[in-house]
Amino acid sequence: MADQSDHIQTGEDHDDPHPGAVAVRNAPNVEWTPVSGKGGLTFTSTANPKLIIHTTETDWLPTYPYPPHVTVNLLEPGTIWHHVTGAKGSYALKSADRSPNYECGAVYQVEHIGRAQNTATAPALFYESLARECVWFHRNKDVPLIFVPVWEDGDAYGDWSGRMSSSEFAEFTGICGHQHVHSPNAHWDPGKLDVPRLKAEIDKLLDTTDPDEEAEEMILVEGAKGNAVKSMQRALNNWSSANNKGWSVAVDGSWEVNSALTDRVKEFQKALNLTQSGTVDGLTAGYLVGRYDPPNL
Repeated sequence: MADQSDHIQTGEDHDDPHPGAVAVRNAPNVEWTPVSGKGGLTFTSTANPKLIIHTTETDWLPTYPYPPHVTVNLLEPGTIWHHVTGAKGSYALKSADRSPNYECGAVYQVEHIGRAQNTATAPALFYESLARECVWFHRNKDVPLIFVPVWEDGDAYGDWSGRMSSSEFAEFTGICGHQHVHSPNAHWDPGKLDVPRLKAEIDKLLDTTDPDEEAEEMILVEGAKGNAVKSMQRALNNWSSANNKGWSVAVDGSWEVNSALTDRVKEFQKALNLTQSGTVDGLTAGYLVGRYDPPNL
């Protein structure tokens, strides 16, 4: 959990009638526990949605002066404390001014009661619960199932190689930990996450784990505009960089007809032996956002 001594934001008033109306995450038992005067702040931008995983570093529900969106009780499965509506940014990050929760796109924060030092060897309950959170935010808040590659256990406290700069954090979309958030954040929760283990639990929860059975529903086509196009453009650039293609596309949220962007989509599809339609259908999107690992070609 963040050292919140330098949080200076003043929150908007809570106007949520009940978490069921604006739920961040459905669960059998959701207890609405807002913090007075800390009702979140309206996102400056809803681009680049990201989920930040935390551990509370306690064995109990903390008393939050600056709450996350939700806290998951692993001691009583299915119980979630809901502190801030998903329509607003929460507070569980350090900041010198306004929090990156609302300045760097849609940042969602989930705390799990537990300790970072135990994450690598956490019981199945932890990874099952965390998988439910990842899938919910993927389906309901458009957070890609893309994980930062390196999660450290202890060495990540303070300024380490895996901590993003403020601009890198703003551009990132996917799932990371408190240990990856830019300075002045210095904590290393949630520890050394076992990403393959988590992905295995996520696959169990998705409607299908077989890419060949993925619905060919058309998602993005030439002429589309907006944040979804930006996410697609970033994903293509990440793929180009990872595969030494040497090109990049403009991340401007606009897909012009007969543009180079269409050619890059086809190039991606060809590399993965997909139909070179030049449109981002369900199967293409599944590979782009990291739902599936690339096939062995």
